[in-house]
Amino acid sequence: MKFRTTILLIVLLAGFYSCSKDEFDIDAPDVHTFVQQLKNGTYNEFYYNEAGEKVWALMPAFELDHVAELIELASDTSFLPEELKCVPLNPMSSRIPFPSNRPGKIILGEYLLWCAQYAIEGGFPSLDPFLVNNNEEEPGKGISAKEILEARNTYEIWWNQYGDTDINEETPHPLSGTPYRWF
Repeated sequence: MKFRTTILLIVLLAGFYSCSKDEFDIDAPDVHTFVQQLKNGTYNEFYYNEAGEKVWALMPAFELDHVAELIELASDTSFLPEELKCVPLNPMSSRIPFPSNRPGKIILGEYLLWCAQYAIEGGFPSLDPFLVNNNEEEPGKGISAKEILEARNTYEIWWNQYGDTDINEETPHPLSGTPYRWF
């Protein structure tokens, strides 16, 4: 009888631990969980200062094996919540991370492409997580949702061509041959 009780307790405890939906491992990130937390504003991985205050949200340790998922989910052109304190940004940037034509707005798909580029390069691809069109005369003007989907398709084609190879300095940038670049 004692053995059955012990087994039952172990099964119940394992069940309780597995039901924690918002649990996130920054060192072994789950892309779908990350995206869901971004969408509902609950991402909670931060760098803290000496006083224990939140300084900035930490970027998950995305690697090449996360790129395909990030690109796949980048077809979502909805805006991230206005509360951006939970969105990992480049801590080296002192600028407001929005394009001039979208103040206060970061498009999820565009941000996920930035995360994919982060994984490809092994570091932040730019100071700010938005794309600009080199043909635009207004510096800092972000691209449209339609253009983000075009950039996403370009990333998908690039990934299908180079993703299974050894990506190095000679591998072309995913946006090569397009008018788009990270700002």
